[in-house]
Amino acid sequence: MTLADILVALVITMMIVGATFTLADPIRQAVSAQAETAEVRQRVRAGFARLETDLRNAGVARSLGGRSPSLPRAPVVPARSVGQRRARGGALGNVATDAITVVQATRFPRATTGSRVSPSELSVSLVDGPGCAGLHRSCGFRPNMTVMVFDDQGHSDVLKITHASGNVLRVSPPAGGRILGYPAGSTLIPIVVRSYYFAAGREQLRLRSEWGADAPVLDNVVGVAFRYFGLPQVPPVDGSTRASVTCLATSSGVMTVPPAQVELSPSLLGDGPWCGGGAVFDVDLLRVQRVQVTLILQTPRPEHRGLNPRLFVNPGDARAPAAWVPDVTARFDVAVGNPWRP
Repeated sequence: MTLADILVALVITMMIVGATFTLADPIRQAVSAQAETAEVRQRVRAGFARLETDLRNAGVARSLGGRSPSLPRAPVVPARSVGQRRARGGALGNVATDAITVVQATRFPRATTGSRVSPSELSVSLVDGPGCAGLHRSCGFRPNMTVMVFDDQGHSDVLKITHASGNVLRVSPPAGGRILGYPAGSTLIPIVVRSYYFAAGREQLRLRSEWGADAPVLDNVVGVAFRYFGLPQVPPVDGSTRASVTCLATSSGVMTVPPAQVELSPSLLGDGPWCGGGAVFDVDLLRVQRVQVTLILQTPRPEHRGLNPRLFVNPGDARAPAAWVPDVTARFDVAVGNPWRP
């Protein structure tokens, strides 16, 4: 074999090897893209399961006694905190479309206060009664428990128990918060507050508490939106409740059966009238029956993100369509357990 034959054979071999890699690379990219797509969709399902559970458990449909709902406030609020702050003129400065706070009440323990709870003296004594037995055990209330105090006028506030001794609890409001005064005979119940919000700079869906704890729920999130749907008017209440709870003054005793759901715009949910106490909320939030959640997730790997802005919020390095893993948009509706539902 001559040198020329050897050189020709080497060239042919190199061409075959090059063609093999050229054909194999798209297959490799496609296989990698399929695995990455499955991973993104799995994270979408995890986010859906987390939000669905909390939204379905919002509020409590059971009664704490009499005609009062077990959670005397709207169970969902379009904000990063259960307590919204009104801007000058009476309206909210901003109603969040990328954040939601969910409030859940538990059945027990619950107690009646035997003393006034005031902004200056944040302590409360408990009265033995239904749902509260054994004063030496503080009726089941314990330090670090989040609770809600409310009266028969529709006022309510969220507090944290800092100390429990016998039938006396020491409580504190959220940082920078201030509560109303609550007379003896008010009700105290344990609650769970979860606030989800979109941190665009971190590309995360995050969860925060009223007491400063903040943690990621989902990574590589590039879009979050919440929309609210509910009754065409505030749910009807009896005359005595309407007379004592001033924010329900516009509530009528007539409602379409079955009531048609309408979308409740951000402006509608931030213009009043106002219910609550230190943690106010728009009365129209009592109309909410369904929340629509939109999540947009991306792959964290830029080699699987292309340049098409319709497919990728953040462009990447991928040129071949076989390597693309487009952003996944998931939209789902969850029925909210609103205790004011007729």
